[in-house]
Amino acid sequence: MSLDPREVAAAVRRDDAAGVAGLLRGATEAERKACARTLKPLFDGPRSPYDNLVPVELSPQEIGWIRLARAGRTGEVPPDVVARWQAARAEHARIEGEYEA
Repeated sequence: MSLDPREVAAAVRRDDAAGVAGLLRGATEAERKACARTLKPLFDGPRSPYDNLVPVELSPQEIGWIRLARAGRTGEVPPDVVARWQAARAEHARIEGEYEA
């Protein structure tokens, strides 16, 4: 028996667990591995626009401001920092909107 990745992909998209199990039942381990490699993009899903972002190191002061904001004490956070956060949040929402469209 030869395992057809297209049949497995179709069963996965139909959310047919019994169908996938039936297709895999008679396959050898080598066929299953080859099928898994072929279907990797299906299981990985779409790439996020944030995949290539670089982590940012925050200063201790910035971390303190974030803690104040999370505690609801936004009045103690400098207005320029709040404005920067709001701009970043708006940019994030814009990118998410483009990604979902």
